[in-house]
Amino acid sequence: MLKKLQRKIVFMNMLLVGIILLAVLAVFCYNEARLERHMIEEDLSRSIAALQQDPFRDFRTMFPMDDDMRFPGHFEADTDDDGFDEKDADDEYDSDKQNLWIISSTGGKTKDTGIPTGTIAIAVDSSGNSVETISNGYDPGEEVLTAAVNEALAGPQNDLREDESLELFYLTRTADGTTYMAFADAAGYHEGVRATIVKSTVLWAVIMFLFFLISMFMARVAVRPVRESWDRQQEFVADASHELKTPLTVILANNNILLSPDRTLPEDDRKWIESTQDEAVHMKTLVDQLLFLARSDSGDQKMLLSDLDLGDMVMDDVLQFEPVAFERGIRLEPDLTPDAHIEGDSTMIRQLIHILLDNACKYAAPDSAVTVTLKKEGKGMTLAVRNTGAPIPPEDLPHIFERFYRADKARTHLENTGGYGLGLSIARSIAEDHKGTISCTSTAEEGTTFTVKFRERLR
Repeated sequence: MLKKLQRKIVFMNMLLVGIILLAVLAVFCYNEARLERHMIEEDLSRSIAALQQDPFRDFRTMFPMDDDMRFPGHFEADTDDDGFDEKDADDEYDSDKQNLWIISSTGGKTKDTGIPTGTIAIAVDSSGNSVETISNGYDPGEEVLTAAVNEALAGPQNDLREDESLELFYLTRTADGTTYMAFADAAGYHEGVRATIVKSTVLWAVIMFLFFLISMFMARVAVRPVRESWDRQQEFVADASHELKTPLTVILANNNILLSPDRTLPEDDRKWIESTQDEAVHMKTLVDQLLFLARSDSGDQKMLLSDLDLGDMVMDDVLQFEPVAFERGIRLEPDLTPDAHIEGDSTMIRQLIHILLDNACKYAAPDSAVTVTLKKEGKGMTLAVRNTGAPIPPEDLPHIFERFYRADKARTHLENTGGYGLGLSIARSIAEDHKGTISCTSTAEEGTTFTVKFRERLR
């Protein structure tokens, strides 16, 4: 029980921290992606601005240049006879340049300027003819560029767009009849986003692992006072049960002697002795149940595991309950799969079967049937005991396996059905000790069914 509590504490802590951390990292990745797109948009805007502010555009439009003409600021390395180096003049003209930009005019000439790296900008006139192209180390290819230009001309303006098929970002603006568009490679952007997600995922996993270790330690510390109190309670129950068993055994032995056939007792005295005998038997049953649960909770319950034929064990108990069922006008209808083997403790499994059959016979409607079904499911076995009668209220179903819990009074205080509310708790404990599960469904139409699922092997 305490281990379950500890696991729940760890699970709740991990769930809460995991969700919060995942949300934080998701927001971080989203913001990083947005920032990267914003930077790309700024680069494309700067590229368009550089193309719009080219001081030589009007000159080249009015006076197309031949292939041997040069733009100011771009000179080939050459030295005249007077010793003047034109390359030096070029450096003096643009000594603050940081990036190399190549501007190609319609005449095929180039010059240098400075705008963001990895972009290409194109100016197109109203007739759809390319006026000028600016690039800085980025060449998507003529075919890709043609398709990108056509899409940019047909699409909206002033907003950053992405063409996933061409793996391009583009931005389009129009001024004075000329359309300016800039393109940037999207592959690097997506690679960066993926890298950020991978790093965030690894970071999340590492933090969650570290927090798991911390949470395990903190859960042990938090549960320690509960464990100490629980251990003291279990020790008390176990000690009290042991101490009660001895006087109860003596009382039962004395009563058996007094009720023996060779003793003659007045009828009134015999009545009181029989009443004492019945109550002593009930008390011994309660003590045995409490002792069983105390041992189970403390982990001291020893299990002698062996290969069991569950079908034979269920059939034996069904035969034992035949007289009880006959007295109550109930039919027992077994439907058992042959050769149904499991691994378990035979004494505990018989106790579980006995509890389920006893419970079904107690609360079955008169002239009805109690069906006992055993079938193989996967590598395990499923035992189901069903009866018809007053259904268990839905609000009571989640609590019927709790200790000392009593459901509706009409179900628990019928004649000869008195109990202490520990039978189903013991059944659940036995099922869990065998790595199985027990559940219950109850409706007026289908009746009440207790289902136990066993594993084929425990070791």
